[in-house]
Amino acid sequence: MINEPASENNIQINEPQDKSQFTTQWELLVKTLSRQKGKRFFIGALLRSCKSHSIDSDKLVLKYSHKSHMERMKEEWEDPSTRKAIKEAMEQIMGHSYELVIAADDMENGNIHRPLADSHLVRAAIKMGAAIIDEKEGHDE
Repeated sequence: MINEPASENNIQINEPQDKSQFTTQWELLVKTLSRQKGKRFFIGALLRSCKSHSIDSDKLVLKYSHKSHMERMKEEWEDPSTRKAIKEAMEQIMGHSYELVIAADDMENGNIHRPLADSHLVRAAIKMGAAIIDEKEGHDE
């Protein structure tokens, strides 16, 4: 992509030239927002907890392996003052204010991630001969 000066008809977008530049920018973004408190949570900690992050066009895609972390980040992103702080930090560090896409990362090593099987209690029960016969989403029963 050719970066042209911003004018009324075009917008300058400074996309990372390579992966190492994006990694450096990401680390600086997390560090910059590490002391930024949203409505309830520190933004840097929520960014640090995402499993993967990438830029897709004009979107910064964050994928979380834990539903609670994803929901917390979505909650913070919905707050106008937190959104403004994140966008300002992105603009300053990355040269562009990306739209944030917050998603679940359901795949782990090519298999569907099963949080229930990650529990130490469930693993101990399996070692003793138990088997998982059904998993249900949520705790609303």
